[in-house]
Amino acid sequence: MRSFILLLILVSTLFLNLPLALAKDTQDRVADSEALSIARKLIEILVKSEGLKKTLKVIAREDWKPIAIEIKLKNPKINKVQLEELRAIYEEIQLGPMNPIFTQLPKIYVRYFSKEELIALYEFENSPLGRKLNKVTPKIIAEITPMLASTAASRAPGMYPLIKKRIKEKGFKM
Repeated sequence: MRSFILLLILVSTLFLNLPLALAKDTQDRVADSEALSIARKLIEILVKSEGLKKTLKVIAREDWKPIAIEIKLKNPKINKVQLEELRAIYEEIQLGPMNPIFTQLPKIYVRYFSKEELIALYEFENSPLGRKLNKVTPKIIAEITPMLASTAASRAPGMYPLIKKRIKEKGFKM
């Protein structure tokens, strides 16, 4: 579960925050209807393409693996179909709450991007390179997810004491 949250942050950075980081002007903008419409189309590409949702599923499946192992150990007679049903339930629980967040993204994007910038982003996402980026990003995430999960798991036991120590060194109680 923790690795899912950590990886979700990574994916959010890759798919959603990277364009925000590229924005020249981060002052709030008044969203005109045309800019909002373009932002909706852009988010639709990002969310509904092979990109973001597929990447989130890859992460959820990686996070599911230790849970599946535990289920198999405690339920030796479970079959593949039953395990797949449980995995689908897990993904629904993990990914379902993301949908309302995605509906808010166009409003956020119009605050950070001009209409011209939104058009450029939309055109990029529809370009061969943009489509390739959306297609290969889940594969890249799938390759690094086990490494990230392993690193997070190996560091987790010692992380809290280290954080606590560093906070105390700064003169704060923990």
